[in-house]
Amino acid sequence: MILIDSRALQTYSYYRGIGDYIKKLIDIYDNKRDYYFLLFSRRNEPDIKINNKMLIDSFTRMISFTDDIFLRKFLKKNPVDVYHSTSFGLPLRIKGKKYISTIHDLTQVIFKNFGGFKNRIIQKRFLKSSIKNADVIIGVSNKTKEDLLGRFKINEDRIRVVHQYINFQDYDCKVCKKYFLPGDFMLYSGGFDKIKNVETMIKVLPLVKIPLILTGYISDEHKKRLLNLIDYKFKRFIIFKGYVSKEELICYYKNARIFLFPSLYEGFGYPPLEALFFKTPVISSDRGSLKEVLKNYSIYLENPLNVEELASKIRYVINNYDDIKENFETKEFEDFINYYSRFRFEREMNKIYNDLI
Repeated sequence: MILIDSRALQTYSYYRGIGDYIKKLIDIYDNKRDYYFLLFSRRNEPDIKINNKMLIDSFTRMISFTDDIFLRKFLKKNPVDVYHSTSFGLPLRIKGKKYISTIHDLTQVIFKNFGGFKNRIIQKRFLKSSIKNADVIIGVSNKTKEDLLGRFKINEDRIRVVHQYINFQDYDCKVCKKYFLPGDFMLYSGGFDKIKNVETMIKVLPLVKIPLILTGYISDEHKKRLLNLIDYKFKRFIIFKGYVSKEELICYYKNARIFLFPSLYEGFGYPPLEALFFKTPVISSDRGSLKEVLKNYSIYLENPLNVEELASKIRYVINNYDDIKENFETKEFEDFINYYSRFRFEREMNKIYNDLI
């Protein structure tokens, strides 16, 4: 039996990259024999259908020392051959059990001021433990692999790089008419922590005077702080949509003039790849894995914190829009998009699972 940890779907991570990663695994492996998904019994089940599920009666904190007690006991009790941790934490080794750990990024290690001190210590402790205990470490990009090798003592043969896949379908324009689309607009989709650099996108609006739609979960307090970054008369260019359905997000991707993603670090960078899937021009930083994932199909920022540079790149895209769009009609671009296929992802994951059984 292969047990895939999906407990992150019962936390805030449901709305982040980890949640999206787990949803893709469910899409492929649910209803397949010998594949199961682990959930907390003490929390409401996530708003996604899971047929092959197992429930653990433990505390509901994801990355905590309690997994060494509750999860080890659970794995010993049940006929699990391979346990796949999707968000760092692995318990101590159990004889006869194989472990996989997917590591999405090393934000907590690279950025010393990211998150609270206690959270960083917990994350770092479980990251080190996972690296030590995992039979296979899955890095979501070559950059993640490079960061791991540069900061930890790991045999390179234990790391497998598996890029994610795009699982969006297209909708015709009739579907999009029911959503508010403010003429020409820019789009951002993702988280709102400091690493995402949303502040720079807000500060650029008085310089370019183009509406910016922002999707993704954000607290009212954080929203207020961002709105206070610019003068009142420019606040009308900011449109917070919160967490939206896949259908609504696709309509924004398809109709946006530009997708902005000046992130300070990414382990993969899924939102700008989604935007490219819908042939929307992307302006992103070149930090972390973004150049690896987006290749030469993004307009890159040398300094993602520089508001003037971002404004200049936005004007460049507006002035050269037709030429940029032509790059998305080539065979090379089609091959680039086709690489991020479900078939390729499933084939690579099957090999990892089958090698451990």
